[in-house]
Amino acid sequence: MAIVTTLQQVKEAGLKIMFTNNMNTLADMRAAERKYILPLTGADLLSILQTAPLDSKYNELLSIAQRAEAYLAYYLDLPTLQVQIGDNGLSTFANTNRQAAHRWEYKEMQEMLESKGCEALEEMLELLHAKRTELGWQMPAAYQSFFITGKDFATYFNIYQPYRTFELLRPVVRQVEDQYIIATTGAELYQALLATTAPKPLEAQAITLIKKALAQLTIKTAIEILPVKISAYGFTVLLSDSAERPNGGEEQAPASLMSLTLASCERSGNTYLSQLRLLLDSNASADIFPEYLNSVLYTAPAPEEDPLPDRCSAHTTINPKVFIL
Repeated sequence: MAIVTTLQQVKEAGLKIMFTNNMNTLADMRAAERKYILPLTGADLLSILQTAPLDSKYNELLSIAQRAEAYLAYYLDLPTLQVQIGDNGLSTFANTNRQAAHRWEYKEMQEMLESKGCEALEEMLELLHAKRTELGWQMPAAYQSFFITGKDFATYFNIYQPYRTFELLRPVVRQVEDQYIIATTGAELYQALLATTAPKPLEAQAITLIKKALAQLTIKTAIEILPVKISAYGFTVLLSDSAERPNGGEEQAPASLMSLTLASCERSGNTYLSQLRLLLDSNASADIFPEYLNSVLYTAPAPEEDPLPDRCSAHTTINPKVFIL
């Protein structure tokens, strides 16, 4: 059973609706719940939210989750609310009192549902992180990374709705860590740095360079494979790929800006990787970065060359005739 089951709950979530038939016009809440709520709460916590009576400590979380579910369910179902399937194919309603919405009105409504649903998801994630112990919420073990939350990631690259956006970036972060970070440090040093809780100064430098490279290359890769946008609020990932965005301040960035951002992030990320490689090669020893020292990735620093011989050394013979006037 979904956490939103009645039209009254939809109205309480803030969505203004005109429906009167409670059973036939309710959007597919279960689909939205499986797609957007379950991956964030986990099955155990979602099961608690679905159970009545509910412990009061979950009331705030339930209210936010219901708001997200309501908006995003109608966001998913908007095409079928606008157009119905019948015996004779697709049709829209039209009579003397009401008519089908114009395309721009449809796109504005779609944008509003997505925007408010995403705001609720962001608020829900922020609450889960802030009250994880009280709510009994745990992040999956698969979330182990140099970036744990969107707030942490946002200190290295500005992202809009950081908690929600980072959830969509997690698979990209893992891909970048495998493709770029582990390829530079080796798996053993990567795990050692990831597990350290009191890094030495050189380890702290390495971790900072890893995070800088990881953030830049994650954005570069996200631009390549995800529907993303850049606005005055920062970089974010869209719920769906749509070329038509009604709000200019929120619209998907033009290809030229995306291309420039991609190139800049790739260049910066590779620079940080080069600095990381130099740091490891210059300092690896039995006491610091031993995993890297014993790996095939280690390159010993080149020996310093001897200085040029002194032209006026003690072995130089001076012709005294040169100084005769």
